[in-house]
Amino acid sequence: PIARMAFIQPTLVASNSSDIGNESSTTWQNRNKLLPIVIALAGDLHGKSYYEPPASGNWYNFSGNHRYPLKHMRELLAMMVSPMTRYYKTPYTGASKGWWVPQIQDPHGRGTYAFFTPKPIDGAVNFYPTSSLKSMGGLMVETSAAAADGLIPALASTGTTSKLLALLQRLGASGGVYDDVDKTSSDYNLWGARRKVFYGLEQIITNIKLSKSTELSRDYFGTASLYPSWMFTVDESRGDINLDTVLDEAIGTDALKKGLAVFVDYRDPAHANYKNWDWTNFNRMISALGELSSTKGTSAGRYAMSEELVFITDKLLTSFKATPEHLKALRHTLGIIVTEDADQNSTWEYPDDLSDVLFGELPYILEANAGHNRAFLDFASLFLVEGGFAEYLVGAMNSSYSFSEIIPDIYRFLGDDLVANPNSPLWSDIADLLLDVTNVLGLPEPAWFDEIFQDNGPDFNKAQAYPGGAYQSLGEILSNRY
Repeated sequence: PIARMAFIQPTLVASNSSDIGNESSTTWQNRNKLLPIVIALAGDLHGKSYYEPPASGNWYNFSGNHRYPLKHMRELLAMMVSPMTRYYKTPYTGASKGWWVPQIQDPHGRGTYAFFTPKPIDGAVNFYPTSSLKSMGGLMVETSAAAADGLIPALASTGTTSKLLALLQRLGASGGVYDDVDKTSSDYNLWGARRKVFYGLEQIITNIKLSKSTELSRDYFGTASLYPSWMFTVDESRGDINLDTVLDEAIGTDALKKGLAVFVDYRDPAHANYKNWDWTNFNRMISALGELSSTKGTSAGRYAMSEELVFITDKLLTSFKATPEHLKALRHTLGIIVTEDADQNSTWEYPDDLSDVLFGELPYILEANAGHNRAFLDFASLFLVEGGFAEYLVGAMNSSYSFSEIIPDIYRFLGDDLVANPNSPLWSDIADLLLDVTNVLGLPEPAWFDEIFQDNGPDFNKAQAYPGGAYQSLGEILSNRY
């Protein structure tokens, strides 16, 4: 397999072949252009590796100050092929670290590490991967043997893969827009396209920080002085994204009592934190994801959307060629979404509006909605039913106006005081309309209605409503005023 990675052709190429390096050779012209990128990446990671031998000279130095970046790639691959490989927390008595080991078809009584068994010692050991298991990588290729119906073949059948590979090849090209005007200059305007792309990626990656890693705890970067300290120091005032917060919420800990760390514990009768929870909802969620991604579920593909997602992705990436004006417009749009010139003197600031909504308002909304998820799902189901409102809206929505006319109108509408002002009576009026609908349907007024919409300060104060009552604000929106 390694030999075939170098040249894209059926026959193997000998290491001493005269075709190697021969520019006029078809074999050399068909060499894999991506392999040098992989080798360069692996070589750079290997170059930053270091192993500190034990004082005794024997066994493995578990307490050594090692640097092994390739280890992360190895563990990533191990996770991708899980459950074909299994992580053993304590591979032997007294071990402080675990290992990923492959699961083979038939260990023949040889135990956990049967895959180490020399073939002449026990010929009955079957070293093939366990046939009853399917890895994540395998599922991305196919759902059954030789089906080739996974995400990867689907993307490969479109122009997306060719575009991505062409981009990688262009990033390695020389001359033209890719070369720097002055390689020693720190002036962004004198950089080539390749340097600008990787500089942008660097800005994104170095703005995502975390404080928990082996490299940081062992002070690899401070000791080696390979990189500046700011790259590993979280400074949220500078716009850094603290990944610790994401990890605490998603992964969690037993102490935080949330995240994946306790997800299994609450459902494991043998665990001290068992809460008598079952796996019913989890199994339903996995089944639903299967129905959305495959045509082989119980619905026979009625809800499958993989092909549509691949089609949309392909269209977004390959159906048009962005001009410099398009890219400038995109950068400008992203800029005005996440920043603002608060004092009108070109001092750009990062407003807290989005974070306030996500971390301030959204938790309160979710808490208020607790216990009403079934009603929401019923509403969504009726809204999206075949032949329903959503289908009609998408099919019938049409306008003779261009986007250049519609978007400014939307901008003016959303910026109007009636909508943008948090004290606008519009919001209490909408609440009253919803309550009227509840009464018309003969349903009782929700117990939480007054607490949220009436007793929540001036934002929902009925006294501020227009003279026309609850329908006045709606009339304002539907009028010719906009």
